[in-house]
Amino acid sequence: MLALTDLQSAFGRALIADSSAALLDLIPGDGLEACARLAVYRNNVVTRLTATLRGAFPVVCRLVDPRFFDYAALEYIRSSLPIAASLGQYGETFPAFLERFPPVADLQYLPDVAQLEWLIHVVRRAATPQSLAIAALATWSGDPADLGLAISPRVQYLYARFGVDHIWAAHQDPDDPDTLSLDHEDIYLQVAHQGHLEIRRLEPSSWTFRRALQGGATLGESVGQGLSRGTGFDPTIEIARLFSDGLVVALHEQRTEVRTGVRTMLSPIKKVYP
Repeated sequence: MLALTDLQSAFGRALIADSSAALLDLIPGDGLEACARLAVYRNNVVTRLTATLRGAFPVVCRLVDPRFFDYAALEYIRSSLPIAASLGQYGETFPAFLERFPPVADLQYLPDVAQLEWLIHVVRRAATPQSLAIAALATWSGDPADLGLAISPRVQYLYARFGVDHIWAAHQDPDDPDTLSLDHEDIYLQVAHQGHLEIRRLEPSSWTFRRALQGGATLGESVGQGLSRGTGFDPTIEIARLFSDGLVVALHEQRTEVRTGVRTMLSPIKKVYP
């Protein structure tokens, strides 16, 4: 008799590979051989997970043909069974899988398209916290450089090497587009779902600033990163846009070391936004 952990491990392996003799011995035949009974279960699991991936990556499916997508999905499933109870979380690593999947090596844009689709999947499913008005800055008593702006979970950021936003948009029509530009271009996207889906291109400095805030950096750190990406970056305007876009959901403090120039630049923030 296998121990419980060994039984669970053997069963998990049997879903993606051959069944062990020890596991088959524990499955009653009941008119059907143990390996055949297990094969039915394996097929059901693969079918369900493939359908889950199709639902999360419909444009990728159309780009490579549904039959090839099913083949790629099977290879992914064999290497990445779900680890969470909700299938809504399954597929997060599928874009990275495509990045190293030899049969699509020539489709260099495909992993970026997949990553965009995953972020769309994430923002559509995320909770919707109440956004703050810019007047909330007036309640802040500390150093603005140490201020953290919590960004809504219904917003995600993506750097891509191709115009994946245009590729995605072109495939929202039932018919495939006649022509499609696949030229290499660096783009910085904000993917948001604030009542409706919006995919917006940002300047590198604005994207860097917003993504740093989303990652937990303070206002001082985020402004410093934004300034490093372009001379046209204006912290006052960028902060105002964050609030007007409804992206800020909380304020918090975290002392950090930032350049004196950044602290000086942010010191009058509460006078600008009374």
